[in-house]
Amino acid sequence: MVWTPARCGRTVAMTVVCRNKEHMMAIQVSATSSVADDPPSTTRPSAREARPRTSPLTDDMEPSIAAMLDRKRATIQDWGDYHPVGVDAVRLGLNRFLADRGSESWDSDTTDHTSPRDHATVRAVRPLGGGASNEQYIVELERPDGPRERVVLRIDAVAGVMETDRQREFDVLTFLSSRFPVPSPRWVEPRGEVLGRPFLATGFVDGVTAPSQDAGESVSGMQTTLSGELRDDLADQFVRNLVLLHSLPVDDAAVGTLQVPDRDPYQAARWQVNWWSRVWRDDSVIPFPLVAGIQAWLRSHLPRQRRLALVHGDYRTGNYLFDEDTHRVTAVLDWELAHIGDPHEDLAWCVQRMYSTVGENGERLVTGLMTREDLIARYEHLSGHPVDSETLHFYEVLCAFKSLVATLASSVRAARDRQSHQDVLLAWLASCGYLFAADIITMIERGPR
Repeated sequence: MVWTPARCGRTVAMTVVCRNKEHMMAIQVSATSSVADDPPSTTRPSAREARPRTSPLTDDMEPSIAAMLDRKRATIQDWGDYHPVGVDAVRLGLNRFLADRGSESWDSDTTDHTSPRDHATVRAVRPLGGGASNEQYIVELERPDGPRERVVLRIDAVAGVMETDRQREFDVLTFLSSRFPVPSPRWVEPRGEVLGRPFLATGFVDGVTAPSQDAGESVSGMQTTLSGELRDDLADQFVRNLVLLHSLPVDDAAVGTLQVPDRDPYQAARWQVNWWSRVWRDDSVIPFPLVAGIQAWLRSHLPRQRRLALVHGDYRTGNYLFDEDTHRVTAVLDWELAHIGDPHEDLAWCVQRMYSTVGENGERLVTGLMTREDLIARYEHLSGHPVDSETLHFYEVLCAFKSLVATLASSVRAARDRQSHQDVLLAWLASCGYLFAADIITMIERGPR
């Protein structure tokens, strides 16, 4: 890999030359300096023009995300080796927590928790597999005058594939609970005062993330194989649920701790670029000069946002549950990356090559369900909104960059520093980072599709 930097006034031009056994690729990218210039023009650039050419405002980030990353940096400095909380500590800690909360665990829809009622008691705890960042447990609760109930408890590791904010996720689930198929939010403890680390509890939802015969064949939901009628039924619900999510009204009051990127028409994209650039800066331990070129390309190609929506951030097969008999999607999971942004981002995330499979006729299937063209056509038809090819292209590069950062920086650091129970998985994920990098080079060289 060869880097050729050249400075011309306020612009830095870099040529990235990547050589392998089969070919040589050169990508010319440009990046402005970090000095603020005039704001971007409000007119739409021409089809092939990079946009905007002015300052990327590298410090402009969603405030709650910036605070979350600050907390992560401070927390990691205070921790030694990671040790799982464990079943016994979960049982004791939750019983104390529920005793203090009284009826709150049983009435998640009300905001009045002052009336005296019997509190729930933890009767059983068992580990739950899956997930690349959290400890997960199924907890069985009971109360004297009611049936037993199962909840899913997710406890933060010190570090993992990505940093999360449990209060933020709880706010999203609360907003969605009456509008969208999600696990019902039960309680959140964002400060780590009960179990030593933050946790979130949701109601247990029946369903599977992959067909039983394929269980264990894929890692973290990547390249799950679906076929026949099941695939067709899930594909329809996959698109319909995404359209429903993007149609929900969003504002600061409605989605709690999430902020709206509405200062200028490029802020939604800029917040995301700066978020993941900050994570790379904080977590990277492997020198990888290509990242600077990717960041430069992203900051010089920010798309103009035309509408804002609640974005899931990790929408794909593996992150929803379905009933194997009825094929009905019972819940969409894993809302850690949810934010208010451009709907193109969710489409771009699920079309990543790493999440795709190959169909019976050799066609590539987006997240194992349908072709890319079919996904876009269905989304446009059901939503009534066109999918802009240049905007989608930007977010495809951005999503691959996010995946690169998560696998080649955050995962590597967490595994190296022994800050997660999933250290073997995290070390394995590092190899995927180079595949995401190769995809980025290909996408930038090819241009919009």
